[in-house]
Amino acid sequence: KIGKEVLQIKELAFSFQKEIHFPHWIAIPDYEEFQEAVLQTQKGLISGFHTWLALFKPVLYEYVKLRFEEERIKKGRGRINMMASALESVSDMRMVVIQQCLSNRSHEQLLKSASRYLKALRFRLVRAENAPNKDAQKLERFKPTWETYLKILQGMESFATSPSNIQEAYQELQIQVFEFMVSVFAPELSIRNRFSQKKLSTLLAICQKGL
Repeated sequence: KIGKEVLQIKELAFSFQKEIHFPHWIAIPDYEEFQEAVLQTQKGLISGFHTWLALFKPVLYEYVKLRFEEERIKKGRGRINMMASALESVSDMRMVVIQQCLSNRSHEQLLKSASRYLKALRFRLVRAENAPNKDAQKLERFKPTWETYLKILQGMESFATSPSNIQEAYQELQIQVFEFMVSVFAPELSIRNRFSQKKLSTLLAICQKGL
């Protein structure tokens, strides 16, 4: 059954590609990210495949648009060397967003917000192309939080046996980190009162103690 549902996702991906008139040389890259997410998510995140698919479609749409921008820049000339750092950073963040938002079984909010997070990365990439130095400054502001978050992700298995308050802090930390990312790179996509720097710092401290 899951195999059939994965096939539906793949067909949907290519239908999106056709609908938005992407060139044929733009494939759906890293499809394995989605397939793995489907396999991990079907049991427990949201009841009913069609409900899950309805939430997934905007994520896929933004994913394809972001990958289109990545491939366009890679195939371009001139400023590609200046964009190398931003491309690598966006790619890393994209993979984490996909993995955490589509694999997390406790936070439906992550899946609901995933398309906005991917859109923020796309906005970042387009702006970095025009102002790479400004993007580098924004990244320096975000980088310490991101690196700490990645270290916490590496030890996430330990949270399964942690006290409930640490598990809850970890779940909320996911949202706060991604909302911080949006506020830095695409503030116009921020949702009022969704992000709190004070709350983020508290959650980071709690989760680091839980490792």
